[in-house]
Amino acid sequence: MKQRKQNGKSAGIERRAMPRRSWNVPAKICLNGTFLAVCVVKDISCTGARLLLDAEAMNLKEFHILLPGFKVPVKAETVWENGTLRGVRFIPNNEAGDFEHA
Repeated sequence: MKQRKQNGKSAGIERRAMPRRSWNVPAKICLNGTFLAVCVVKDISCTGARLLLDAEAMNLKEFHILLPGFKVPVKAETVWENGTLRGVRFIPNNEAGDFEHA
């Protein structure tokens, strides 16, 4: 784990397995094949993302995210919440643990 900085000061230990990169891209949240809401992917890694959510999607624990450039929605599980921000872990769609990317 590495030390994380916020405003030039130590903000604690970075706990993510993979580093995230800023993305700031709109995506769609779906549940059981039904569109529920639009979100903004604030940052992303191969294992998860930080989302800015609309109120309609606030109470979901597991859902699918339709990301630009992906063939199918990616299953996601909420791991933390803070107001309208949510950290999610991606759940692979197949046994090999791969995501279908365009």
